[in-house]
Amino acid sequence: MARNNSGTIVASFTKNLWEEVRVSVDEYGGYLLMNLWVHNTKQGSGNYATTKGLSLRVEQYSKLLDAVLKIGEHLERKGLIHAPETAKPTLKKPRRRSGWDQAN
Repeated sequence: MARNNSGTIVASFTKNLWEEVRVSVDEYGGYLLMNLWVHNTKQGSGNYATTKGLSLRVEQYSKLLDAVLKIGEHLERKGLIHAPETAKPTLKKPRRRSGWDQAN
């Protein structure tokens, strides 16, 4: 686990070409916090936290986990992801909306 100004980074993933989401644990004002924060990674502009993010007390972990699981269930019901029991959910391939693929 890496450490930066915003605590111990436990995970990160790419959001887009210029940003990544960092998940970290930190202490602030006597509270232990979970942070999900968007960081700018564009070359030439520095690597810094943006104003987009969320900090929650660690005591709220079970509520956050419940919310994330509900998102997954909703996306699975809508047919947007496949969620096998033993693997991470994966996005479904988008369906073509035109008759182009039937003609070829």
